[in-house]
Amino acid sequence: MLHALGETFEFGDMTAFGCSDPIFQVLRFAFSKDAQEVLTELIRCGQILTGLTHLLELPLLSSSEFLQQGSKQVASGSFLYSHPNITLPAKGKIYSINEAYETLYDESTRAYLALLKASADYTARYVGSLVADAYRTLLKGGIFLSPRNRKQPDGRLRLMLELNPHALLIEQAGGMAITSDGKSPLTIVPKTLDDHASLIMSSRENVEAYAGFLNG
Repeated sequence: MLHALGETFEFGDMTAFGCSDPIFQVLRFAFSKDAQEVLTELIRCGQILTGLTHLLELPLLSSSEFLQQGSKQVASGSFLYSHPNITLPAKGKIYSINEAYETLYDESTRAYLALLKASADYTARYVGSLVADAYRTLLKGGIFLSPRNRKQPDGRLRLMLELNPHALLIEQAGGMAITSDGKSPLTIVPKTLDDHASLIMSSRENVEAYAGFLNG
């Protein structure tokens, strides 16, 4: 964790298949009047991804900017401004979830998955790395689900280091992010840096359809 100019830089790291792609965020912090608690505001976040044709892809945002992406190309060494305004489609056809845990999910999640599997319109894609799955979801839309389960009743993802940065990225691109309770994860007040929560995010119509199962 780095501190600079009254802001905190935090890095969450997801590793899969030998690849490590960081998530980063910048928090503005201040002390309450009685100095008994620290108040934080998530003001900037993004992902750093690596691949065969590029060394770096950097989606970066703040609360007053559009979601953008640039890539440093291996062959030329140049940095290309590749996506000046990333906008999620209202609805997508890809769903991403760890189906090995299906029997551990709650009834609402299992019913939603059954609906997707019964339709020929949806395709499953799941890597297991949050950064990789979130990045694909960000560009192609659909829905990413990391719901709570019986083994992890609070959820699998770390709220501050993994969940909140991606929720903000998705919302900045016009999408939607909720927890298994149907609430925005960005409204959760963390008690510790290691707090965990569930996450369902991506195209607004897909997430709203899932939320309908929660309310039903």
